[in-house]
Amino acid sequence: MKDPSIQTIRLYDFRHYFATMLFAKTNNILYVKQQMGHKKIETTMTYTQLLENLDPEYVTEATDNTDRAKELSNSGFEYVATTPDKMMLFRKR
Repeated sequence: MKDPSIQTIRLYDFRHYFATMLFAKTNNILYVKQQMGHKKIETTMTYTQLLENLDPEYVTEATDNTDRAKELSNSGFEYVATTPDKMMLFRKR
């Protein structure tokens, strides 16, 4: 706690970070708006600008099984593509 830069962090910065990460995770601006308690969508949209500066890191999964593909989709993985050898590719931040 002796680092003077810690004193420059505001509570508002944590709120901003939460909204940015929630949008990055869900990609649902209306859900973020509701979670933040904003009345206007324009207020919530300001948080999406931070995503341009983020370097996304993904966990990837591949499967050729439709049941496993459903599991991945239900657990937050995003479908990316199907390879020529019929492997379905998924990713998650």
